[in-house]
Amino acid sequence: MNKKNIYIFVTLTLFFALINLTEADVTRAKVYCPDDNEPLNIRESIGGNIKTALACNTEVKVLDQNAGVDGSGRTWYKIEYGSGSVGYAVSTYIKIIETIKLSGSDNIYVKENYDSALDADGFMACYEDTTDVSLRTEPNGNKTGKKVSCGEKVKINSVSEGSGNCGYFYNITDSKGNSGYVCGYFVNTTKLSSTAMNYYNTKESLDSYYNSLRSKGFPESYLPYLAEIHARHPNWVFEAEKINIDFNDVIEGESAYGRNLLEGAYFSQNYRSMGINTYDILNDTFYQYPTEAGWYDASTEAIAYYMDPRTYLNEKYIFAFESLKFNSAHNSDIIKKVLSSQSFWPKVYQGYDGNIYEDIVKATEEVDISAVHIASRIKQEITGISETDPRLGGTFNYNGQSYSGYYNFFNIGVYGDNKIVNGMVYAMNNGWNTPFNAVYGGSKFIGEGYISINQDTMYYQKFDVSTNNGHYTHQYMQNLAAPIQETNTTYNTYVNNLSDYLNTAIKFTIPVYENMSNYAVVAPSIGNPNNYLKNITIDGSTISNFSYDDFSYDIKVPGKVNSIKIGATTINSNATVKGTGDIPINEKQTTITLNVTSESGRSRDYVINVTKDEVEEGETVELSYILDNIGIKYNENYMYGISEDTDVKSLINNVSNVNSYASVTIKDKDGNSKTSGVFKTGDKVTISNSKDEITLTILLYGDINGDGRIDKDDCLAILRHLNGYTSLTDVYKVAADSNKDGKIDKDDCLAILRHLNGYTDLNK
Repeated sequence: MNKKNIYIFVTLTLFFALINLTEADVTRAKVYCPDDNEPLNIRESIGGNIKTALACNTEVKVLDQNAGVDGSGRTWYKIEYGSGSVGYAVSTYIKIIETIKLSGSDNIYVKENYDSALDADGFMACYEDTTDVSLRTEPNGNKTGKKVSCGEKVKINSVSEGSGNCGYFYNITDSKGNSGYVCGYFVNTTKLSSTAMNYYNTKESLDSYYNSLRSKGFPESYLPYLAEIHARHPNWVFEAEKINIDFNDVIEGESAYGRNLLEGAYFSQNYRSMGINTYDILNDTFYQYPTEAGWYDASTEAIAYYMDPRTYLNEKYIFAFESLKFNSAHNSDIIKKVLSSQSFWPKVYQGYDGNIYEDIVKATEEVDISAVHIASRIKQEITGISETDPRLGGTFNYNGQSYSGYYNFFNIGVYGDNKIVNGMVYAMNNGWNTPFNAVYGGSKFIGEGYISINQDTMYYQKFDVSTNNGHYTHQYMQNLAAPIQETNTTYNTYVNNLSDYLNTAIKFTIPVYENMSNYAVVAPSIGNPNNYLKNITIDGSTISNFSYDDFSYDIKVPGKVNSIKIGATTINSNATVKGTGDIPINEKQTTITLNVTSESGRSRDYVINVTKDEVEEGETVELSYILDNIGIKYNENYMYGISEDTDVKSLINNVSNVNSYASVTIKDKDGNSKTSGVFKTGDKVTISNSKDEITLTILLYGDINGDGRIDKDDCLAILRHLNGYTSLTDVYKVAADSNKDGKIDKDDCLAILRHLNGYTDLNK
């Protein structure tokens, strides 16, 4: 598989995915535009100066739903937007999407999930992709036909030593009872193998070795992993590098939109972000990153998994922490074996002295960077491309002219809509007009730009946490799995070509963050993460106020009802629901819980609180009973007593609470259906039961122009009417009698001004 890295070498404004990683619940919301598509002003304080403006549907996080009330009686929210900016907005224009209880219901990282020991010997670890691992009859033997998946619990039965690219195998039993052998690198376990225990029983004390690791600053959770590796490679040296950043903060910083991507062809959907910029929950659609076809923003759980240093602590992937300085053992014969799968090199070098293998060794020695690392990086980047590709000297067009003879083996500068041309312009500007210049220039770029500033391991090149001049932005690639994928090439090169090197005192610098979980982050499970419902039905009819992101419903049923049939449809067809079917309703109040489990194993609950209606008139509830119990005033023509900024959903909910079998239809003055937004004078509400219906017009005193607001424009409408410039009719004429004295005059304008200044509420 050619899993390339994606790079950014320009300054970008990156917006954080709207995910909160603290212990508090997360209230997701978005800018709501009920009247027009004008941006919403965000203010420095309640009623204060304008700080910025946010477009309709911009997602925000609500920090405080009771930030305060202004002089007009409007409630204000304190919100967070963009990359951590804070401001204030009127609550009417911020629509709550969901309050997430941090219990693991979404594919977000929650530290508490890993603070307790998990009930298993180990878990399946996925690294370079999320393909299932086949069980084998014996080490390197035939496949049994059974497979185990990422994150799956396993029982370790025994260990068998291996050779070559897999040093040892575990015989495991999975959660379904299937047994077989898998390479030990694919099992994340703190259980020492029999090989390791034999070493510590005969060679040195395990307690003594643990104490030596503690003295270096390694936390307890690192010790079993390092002890297993040490037993197999006693000469290797492990050094802890303290990273003075809270691990939660690291994950939040790395969760900025576009900062970490994964290739969709190789990674399960559960590894993708469910943020507002990246996923449409209702349509179960993930959005590709705009400039990288086939690549998706990573979930915070996936980011936490690939950032957790313990993920890399086995004898193969620990090479993500190896120093990338020049190593004299890396000769051209070894480099040739690294790049042997790329057959285009002789053609690339036609007309030039030397070859790619000698050029890499020469260039990396001058720059003081690992030749194997540079060869692995080149292999990662351009395996599978055509011999005529511009990056190999082929032709490309730029500003109306044709160019060739420039080289870019590292994909440096390759980003954006016209990525290849952008990369070749970078090569032109830097004089990469020979293969050696491209090798030397790319090696120098990495050496000076990364190695020299302490980003001197593959891990640190991907994750900018080791430098002192800010974090997260100076990262060589967007590909989240790049350190793992490149380590695979490096390790296999050593095993197959430098086996003696593996017996030397190789030094590994391993990061240790503040406030890490007590146990390693487990590989996310595979499958689709969507555990939302498309609808909930009662006796075949959808709950009238249902929304996928509302998780609690209060309904009433006629008093003679003894059972109801609950149905539910999931948005994703692979999710499952428990709690549907015929439900007895024997008590005055019954609580029904629908548990929805995604394909990836995540669950959430929808709760239905059923109350038996006190009305005993068969299955039909009279319209007058409904109208008398929904908290409004009405007469034969109008529905009134509704406060300004009242959302139409509140009336829908109130009707449903009185009787779930009644239906509500709301239309604006032009006859268009309304299911959200505020009430406006002239809206029409139709309520029906099984035999009757009634339609009433919304009357909002003071809202004379029918825009849903009571303001100076309405006062102007009164004055225009009084001076004969226009003539108010129907409900708008009634609304103009703001003080309800039976006539329209300047006193009605005064009533509006009193309302605006908080002295009265015209609609109480």
